[in-house]
Amino acid sequence: MTATVRQDWQDEWINMIPFKRMGTSEELAGAVIYLLSDAASYTSGADIIIDGCFTVV
Repeated sequence: MTATVRQDWQDEWINMIPFKRMGTSEELAGAVIYLLSDAASYTSGADIIIDGCFTVV
């Protein structure tokens, strides 16, 4: 996903993330599994934020 983004832009963006790195697909997998499972059958209109605390800043 970031292959076409200039490295200096990536560095600047990553520097704004409190965890100082991009997330991995493995870190997103739990939310995806939940949303695809029966456990989410009553979930509606929820925001599931997985962003390394970026929205806290």
